[in-house]
Amino acid sequence: LIDWDAEGPVSARHEIAKEALDWAGVHQGEPDRGVSSAMIGGYRAAGGDFGPARRNDFGELIGVILSWLEYNLRRSLGERLQDPSDADLAKREALQVLGNLPRFAASLDGWATLLS
Repeated sequence: LIDWDAEGPVSARHEIAKEALDWAGVHQGEPDRGVSSAMIGGYRAAGGDFGPARRNDFGELIGVILSWLEYNLRRSLGERLQDPSDADLAKREALQVLGNLPRFAASLDGWATLLS
């Protein structure tokens, strides 16, 4: 259950919390409780020690979100474009992230309850 697309030193707790919310659709709306519970349950059943979730377990998720925002803001300003239409896509992506940030900030305690 480790996602290797952002390889690097990441806390296993942060990684499983991020993946449980990603797969549960956190970027489209509130995460699906059944999906996130199944992921955490599978991790525990395989011997993973997760324990009760804490707010700081979402550090990896928030870091990835902020990195994605920075990347798209830079692209919307003309950096690293492969095609001129990439700037429009980047603007849409950045606006989506900016729209989600208040929801994410307000949801941390609920997410901790969801994953516990």
